[in-house]
Amino acid sequence: FTQKIYIKTLADLCHMSCSSFRRNFKTVMHCTVSEYINKMRINKTCELLFSTEIPILDISNLIGYESVSSLNRYFQWMMGTTPLAWRKSVHNINKNVSKKGCSPVKHPKDLKRRKHFEPCKECSNLF
Repeated sequence: FTQKIYIKTLADLCHMSCSSFRRNFKTVMHCTVSEYINKMRINKTCELLFSTEIPILDISNLIGYESVSSLNRYFQWMMGTTPLAWRKSVHNINKNVSKKGCSPVKHPKDLKRRKHFEPCKECSNLF
């Protein structure tokens, strides 16, 4: 995640021109290369926010953003909230859930899938 990724390098690996690589990537992945990279970085950010207490500044460096403001901007754009607010909300959900007797969230993707997360009637208003 920390390495710079250049379109030219990716295109060369695929034996394509840069423009062909961009076009083919977008056709197959339904997003641009930079959108895809940012999605992967934000996904990794969610994993780290959920499973560790690593400070957000350190997470931004670990996943390849040049500053915490870049991480905040992309995270806000993709997740609709800041990394700190997201971390607090996930931890609060797990605290409330364990008090109520529901099964806790084990992974950030469970919040979206919800097939591993069955909130009780009192917790369901959190969602």
